[in-house]
Amino acid sequence: MYLKELLRLLIVLLFLQFLYYFTVVPFMLS
Repeated sequence: MYLKELLRLLIVLLFLQFLYYFTVVPFMLS
């Protein structure tokens, strides 16, 4: 149960990181 919540949090953080890279990096490169 605890591990499941931790895994969900990790997935959300990874998703946010990908979103950050896809929005900020192209903006900085252009």
